[in-house]
Amino acid sequence: MLKHLKKNFYLLLLIFIGSNLTAQEDTAKVKTLTLLSDQALGEGKDNSALTYAIKAKELSENLNYKNGIINACTTIGQINLRRENYPEALKNYLTVIKLQEEQKNKSGVAVSYSNVGSIYQMQENYAQALEFYFRSFKIHEELANKNGIVNALSNIGNIYFSLAKYNFALEYYKKSLEIQKEAGNKRAMGVLYSNTGSIYENQNNYTEALKNYQAAFKIQEEMNDKNGMSRSYYNMGSNFMRQGNNTEALKNYLQALKLKEEIGDKQGMAECYNKIGAIYIATNKKNEAQTYLKKSLELSKEIESMNDIKSVYENLYKLDSLNGNFKSALENYKTFIVYRDSISNEENLKKTIQMELQYSYDKKAVADAIRNEEAIKLEELKRQLEIEKKKNK
Repeated sequence: MLKHLKKNFYLLLLIFIGSNLTAQEDTAKVKTLTLLSDQALGEGKDNSALTYAIKAKELSENLNYKNGIINACTTIGQINLRRENYPEALKNYLTVIKLQEEQKNKSGVAVSYSNVGSIYQMQENYAQALEFYFRSFKIHEELANKNGIVNALSNIGNIYFSLAKYNFALEYYKKSLEIQKEAGNKRAMGVLYSNTGSIYENQNNYTEALKNYQAAFKIQEEMNDKNGMSRSYYNMGSNFMRQGNNTEALKNYLQALKLKEEIGDKQGMAECYNKIGAIYIATNKKNEAQTYLKKSLELSKEIESMNDIKSVYENLYKLDSLNGNFKSALENYKTFIVYRDSISNEENLKKTIQMELQYSYDKKAVADAIRNEEAIKLEELKRQLEIEKKKNK
């Protein structure tokens, strides 16, 4: 009898050890798949990364291995966001949030809230984007996570900038810049100076705009950041052009173009060619204008940039009118209209977004979710939207 009991005990022990080893092996497989997925993602091989991540997710779900599901869904969400498959990206990020909340992983939840916010931002659903960026900010603030705080502040600032709520945007950029200065994060400081300059330029405060663009350029030059330097030259060119200072505008656009050509930024090159062409139209240098606009149109068509193509045709119409080539001017104007109408009308889109924003802010859920000074900002925005609505009646 005792022999049989011992035999059964050892048999059960072997079964237990075997099943435990199998689970460990399966978990190890998930970790390997995750590693392969991360490696492929880092090499820009999105298809391979997605294949590995999906396998890791399926195996993790069978094992109820939550960390495996979180890692896999994060990667799947990231790839789908890049591919502009927003519903799939959102589904995966929301799965991540649910599991992280179960694990009480506040830091992870804050990052995931930011990821969801970026999806809504890409969809130009600014009301939802703000809600999730504010949620992210609140958690980072609780955890005293400075990197998370500055990222959230910058994201919120970007939303307000998109909505042309420049004073709000400026406030958040300044808060973020103060923290980045303390941390000595020069790259981020350069971006924030540039964004701040853009706000001042849109407010027609050209002096402050130039100061911020120059501050950004100085940092970028120290870091030998040619991409950043080219953006700053371009921004300074825009700032001078809006003031009618074509000499300084041309000087900066040519510097921007030189750097864009060095780094192979075709989009940037097309934009610079077009701006330089526009300056030559304004200064009555017709041959030079034709040369640069032709280069811009060729490159814009190559990279299929609808906005740039539209803008070049508008300038070609102006140039032909200046030259008295009215037949060609008419054709270019018609083409400009075609491209303009094929692109969503930005102003109508903004009005739609503001109406949606107002509707969303009426929801009690938002007020409940944001119980700090940010709630005051949202209420102020809502009040301004109501005033604008009354004015438009």
